[in-house]
Formats: sequence, C-alpha cells, structure tokens
Amino acid sequence: MDILQPKNVQHRKSVMQLVIFLIHKKPLALYSNLPRLVEAVVKSLDPNSNASREAVLDSATEILGHVVDTYPTVDFHGPTQRLAVGTSEGALVMYDLKTATRLYVLEGHKKRTTACSFSPDGRRLVTLSLDECMVLVWKVGSSFTSFFNPGAPPRQGHGGSDPYKTFNFNIGEDGVMTILETLEHVRFEWVSDRSVKLQIREVTLTFST
Repeated sequence: MDILQPKNVQHRKSVMQLVIFLIHKKPLALYSNLPRLVEAVVKSLDPNSNASREAVLDSATEILGHVVDTYPTVDFHGPTQRLAVGTSEGALVMYDLKTATRLYVLEGHKKRTTACSFSPDGRRLVTLSLDECMVLVWKVGSSFTSFFNPGAPPRQGHGGSDPYKTFNFNIGEDGVMTILETLEHVRFEWVSDRSVKLQIREVTLTFST
C-alpha cells in the first residue's frame, strides 16, 4: 500500500480508507509499520502540493485521529500541530503537520516505546518503555536555539542529548503484557502542565515533569 505514490488521488483515498478499516479491526497488523504509515500520511499533507493536499486532507486527518486514539505510541498536540511517534527501537520521531516535515528524533529508550504523550501546553513530552520500566521526560517547546539548529531536538537543560528527566519504576507482573494488551491497558493522563499520571492496568504512577 503506497500512500505516497498512488496511481491517482482516488486510489490514495481508497488506500487510506482501507488503512482506517485495519486500524479498527486488526490494529496489530499495522503496529510494526506505524512509523512508516505515519510518515506516509504526513508527507501526503505537504503544503507545497496543494491539489494533492486538499484531495486527501479529510482522509489523512481521519487516519491520524484513529491512529492517536488506538495506539498509545502516537500522540498529537493540536495547538502546535506536533505529532510524536514512538518506534520499536525506542527512538521517538517528531513531526510538524503545518509543514508536513520531520522535525527531529529523540533517542532515549534502548527498547520498544510503549506510549508517549504531550503535556497540555505542548512544552513537555513523556515517553514510556515497559520493557525498560522507564519513563522519560523531554522538553519539546520551541526554543531560541532551535532557530539556529534546525533538525536538532530542543536543549534539555544540560549537556548532551539525554532526556530532561528519567524515572525508573518497578510494578512487577503488572508491567508484563503483550502489545495488544498495551493498546488497552496503558495510558497517560495529565493532571496539569507539569504533572502526569501513568495508568498501567490497575496501577497508577504520578510523575512531575
């Protein structure tokens, strides 16, 4: 299924409708290819291709909405138009939907990303790897230095590219689950711009970001 190079606009829309069907009925079928799927949908929103963008805008927006609702490894912040996608390798890819471009990659986890979530003000992003029993906090708001170093993640307040904060936890067997179970039983919920709750089955953990 090639969303980027369809035979025509109608074919692209048909492919997108099929993707939406799979998200609802067979979410695991797309799981390993989520980063590629999201990249394809984002590129279809290229503002430099007005005719194509207008034709697929509704379908692309619908796909991204279903992806965010279904997969905890993907989150969207409306006011900033930022989209974050966790990968099976642990890295997280940040996109700007206004320009349909990849902004930067955050590399903190060494194992599969289980979930990610933007703070309400869009200035923090939390990422979770259940395989590592670790939550990372990232500064993702626009910074003065980002204008001079495009493509690089925002400074985290210290040297290097390490996350702003790192939290390790141990919840025993509650943290052991299949990928399908993570879609149902893992969620971040923000209490405020700098406080977030992580729900894993019946366990609730709270982190200061």
